[in-house]
Amino acid sequence: MTAFQVTCPLVVAKDESGAVGYWYRGAVIPWLSEADRLNLVDGGMVEEFDGGNPDPVPSIAGDEKVPGSTAELERPKNAAPKPEWAEYAARRGIEGVEGMSKDELVAAVNALDAQ
Repeated sequence: MTAFQVTCPLVVAKDESGAVGYWYRGAVIPWLSEADRLNLVDGGMVEEFDGGNPDPVPSIAGDEKVPGSTAELERPKNAAPKPEWAEYAARRGIEGVEGMSKDELVAAVNALDAQ
């Protein structure tokens, strides 16, 4: 069975049971459906993993931060693309980000901040 290492900030993919998983840069995904595999490999978001040690991943802003802590996560700029908002929302604990539009993601984050 082939595993895959995430090469982009965030990958959202279903596991063998159909449950949605959030995989961050450097994570090793043990299984992908054929459709996800084709989409993610062709899109350069994951690469095949040979089972050795995962490639070292350079630290990026937010990697060492605690999910849900607004003081430690940098909020994306309003003009940031949807994937940045999806990663930020997921790290804040918002569920279902894969099915949300950018406007819905921003609104969900704003609602969380208003609590």
